[in-house]
Amino acid sequence: MIARKQFWQNWSSEQRTKTILVITPWLGTEEKMRMRREALEENIALQFMRPNSDPYRGLNIVLGLKHVFLQFCLSVIEKVLFF
Repeated sequence: MIARKQFWQNWSSEQRTKTILVITPWLGTEEKMRMRREALEENIALQFMRPNSDPYRGLNIVLGLKHVFLQFCLSVIEKVLFF
């Protein structure tokens, strides 16, 4: 449990992650809820997708994450320019 908590803290603080797309074979509801709860404690949202599922769903997820990624890129560029 401590290792998982440390994992989410590292993603949140060191990498400033806000959203993670989890591509995995089928997971039970309890497992997904446990992962979501742990991630949300560090202000990280999870989106689950099975490999080889509906390509339109994958596209919608990626487009939704695009905004988050662009914000990250801009923050990195800002750090490099003003360091």
